[in-house]
Amino acid sequence: MRSRWGRLFAMAMMATLLAALMPAAPAQAQDRICFNEVPDCIEGRFAEFWQ
Repeated sequence: MRSRWGRLFAMAMMATLLAALMPAAPAQAQDRICFNEVPDCIEGRFAEFWQ
């Protein structure tokens, strides 16, 4: 029983390490409009319409 938990723990740790080492997906360039008066930003189609 102990070896089952040990293997499960080892697999979980390996999965966590692999996920941490994978490169992040590149961010897509989006037009983003932020306002000083409120802590909000708009983007996407709504920002296009606002402009």
